[in-house]
Amino acid sequence: MKIMSGLFLLLVYFFSVPVWAEADISTDEVLEIIRQDAKSAFGDMREDIYLPNVKVSSALVELIGPSIAGKPENFGNYIMVYGCRVQSCTEKAVAIVDGAKKRIAAVGLINFRCGRKQARDSAGKVKSMGFCEKNAVLNTYVLVGDDEVAGKADLELLVKKIHQWAAMHYYEGEVFRRIKRR
Repeated sequence: MKIMSGLFLLLVYFFSVPVWAEADISTDEVLEIIRQDAKSAFGDMREDIYLPNVKVSSALVELIGPSIAGKPENFGNYIMVYGCRVQSCTEKAVAIVDGAKKRIAAVGLINFRCGRKQARDSAGKVKSMGFCEKNAVLNTYVLVGDDEVAGKADLELLVKKIHQWAAMHYYEGEVFRRIKRR
């Protein structure tokens, strides 16, 4: 009976341990996939993120930081990693990589939106001034295309995972974008 009990516990442990979508992919390789794929995934797309009119690909690499925080989470073919901006950990990113295709599937950025606005000085001259909002915003990007995010269920799962991650951090409001991979 003890042997059966031990065998049962061993099997439960074995099947409950997270498994990499691709067994030979390391944490560093996941970070490298993000760095390499960011430009092709987002192209020249620009937004007011932590700087006015910054490339989304650059913002992702900046906000995920030089190393991944914590242990990657694996679900299905996907690997989810997150990190934060160096010396500004209130700004952070999560990236979900398709381990089989070795491409970014979805991204979440929590940041303070910064931009430029026109204002008149005391002499009446129009000047351009930089500003940043006081509260952080969640920017969610899901990459879609002919070979990306097969269906609605995958899309919902990716967004759900980003929202679960974001719920652990403070932000107000969300900007959601579906991006057609170029």
